[in-house]
Amino acid sequence: PHLLLMNDLLKAKQAVVEDGLSLSVYLEGQCLYCSHDAGIKPMYLAYTQGFDFTGAAGADKVVGLGAAAFWAAMHIGRLHAVVISDPALDFLIENGTDVTYDTLVPKIKNREGTGFCPVETLALASDSFEDFVKETQAFLTRINQL
Repeated sequence: PHLLLMNDLLKAKQAVVEDGLSLSVYLEGQCLYCSHDAGIKPMYLAYTQGFDFTGAAGADKVVGLGAAAFWAAMHIGRLHAVVISDPALDFLIENGTDVTYDTLVPKIKNREGTGFCPVETLALASDSFEDFVKETQAFLTRINQL
């Protein structure tokens, strides 16, 4: 089983790093969930559609605390992040996820590079995961992605 998980992690990482996906999840050599969409939308949709990534390996271009909360809620076993924030890394480790990454940053910046990622800010300010999910839905609706 451990060798399969390693292969799944390599496939997930390849899909993101080489094939241009924003995130991918593999289990036993098969893609469970893959997306080209940027931002938190693909994580939000996977969570609200009831995906469970127990035993799977994933890769994600950018993992802030918000994405980390969704990954943990969906029980990802191993995760590779191209870029990950300190709060996200700490959260995933505390929740038992095996994490590798290329670049560790203090916080995720917004797309313009003028401030912090609005979703990481939401996650840091939320009292509970349920509150964060509601705030994420409101945010995605506000920016016309839902």
